[in-house]
Amino acid sequence: MFTFITFSKNDTMHKKIGLSIVLISFFASEVFFYVYLSAEINRNEITQITYFCSLFLFFGMFGKAIFSDTKEPFKMKHYLGNFLLGFAFTLLVTKLTFVVVILFGELLNWLVYTVSESQIHNNLIARRKEIKLMALILASVPFVSFLYGITRGKYNYKVINIPVYFSSLPKSFEGYKVVQISDVHAGSFDSKKQVSKGVEVINNQNADLFVFTGDLVNNFSAEIKPFISMFKKIKAKDGKFSITGNHDYGDYVKWDSKELKQKNFESLIRYHKEMDFDILMNEHIKISRGKESIVVIGIENWGVAPFPAHGDLPKATKGLSDDEFKLLLSHDPSHWDEEVKNNKMNIDLTMSGHTHGMQFGFDFGKVFKWSPVKYKYKKWSGLYRYKERFLYVNKGFGFLGFPGRVGMWPEITVFELKKRT
Repeated sequence: MFTFITFSKNDTMHKKIGLSIVLISFFASEVFFYVYLSAEINRNEITQITYFCSLFLFFGMFGKAIFSDTKEPFKMKHYLGNFLLGFAFTLLVTKLTFVVVILFGELLNWLVYTVSESQIHNNLIARRKEIKLMALILASVPFVSFLYGITRGKYNYKVINIPVYFSSLPKSFEGYKVVQISDVHAGSFDSKKQVSKGVEVINNQNADLFVFTGDLVNNFSAEIKPFISMFKKIKAKDGKFSITGNHDYGDYVKWDSKELKQKNFESLIRYHKEMDFDILMNEHIKISRGKESIVVIGIENWGVAPFPAHGDLPKATKGLSDDEFKLLLSHDPSHWDEEVKNNKMNIDLTMSGHTHGMQFGFDFGKVFKWSPVKYKYKKWSGLYRYKERFLYVNKGFGFLGFPGRVGMWPEITVFELKKRT
């Protein structure tokens, strides 16, 4: 979902101006950081070299990411490149944390010590040392967290088991196991070994049905080619089904012609089939057990502008009856509120992805869950219910933009369909 690295041909100059303002703001915080710690930084040559190298790394990597506007998007294809980009972002978050704590501490100093000038001066000197120490301690938390996220966290696959109860579920499908992944973003991977490990975890779930809910690549169909043999190994008794996401259409890069863009999309569809994925393009398929069956519906990406809207739910459900049990694959969870939850067709369970959980946040299951993406998407992670209809939003298998995950680990969801009695 989140593409801060590339720009589509329809992007206007104000986007880059806005990002430039963000970069200037980061520079201002960097100046504050340097001035406040100038004594320590200038104390010896090693400290100075370390500091200015980290500064150059961040602004070099982030600046190139912002202003790259070529036919090929700016992307790092190897582990070292991903690490450097992630480490640059880690330094940014660490320094911003330090600056915020210092500013807050200085404000408290002036609010608390409202006595004589000499007492203020003496107390400020003592308190500033404490504030600086606290700032360094607190800044170490995001440093360690983000460093883990760009090295191990992005491949820290988590299996989420979700029992879902339906009164409409056919008895023959009691205990039916559906395994979902979403948002592979193959162009971001930098380790075949780790991807293979994820596929092994998927197969360990012994799925009756496997579904993939969109965004196989970042932009180019060829990104998935090194991993086709791995995803082809995924096993499921009743088959593997997939749909497209917003990134699968090549809308975020410039093309020399419409024909090349279309050819890229056609190649993507072919690669789905090479992985033995039955891609559903605004259509449905029935899975039978004896005389009973369930329906799997798959639509192309349905999105609110600026995301592409190719999905056609009426077309995908044509010929179905209201009382049939239905599973819908739809990449963007916004679709559920807009067209699904009140649809007269009665869709029992919708499976989505798209948000990635923003690849950052806190997830303690039913106890507490938070990510900045919640302020953009009402339905951003986990299970949601409206009457007897459910939506599940998967946090994604891969990563995009920021080459890591912090708190929002890559997810493999295992649904166990249960008959409500």
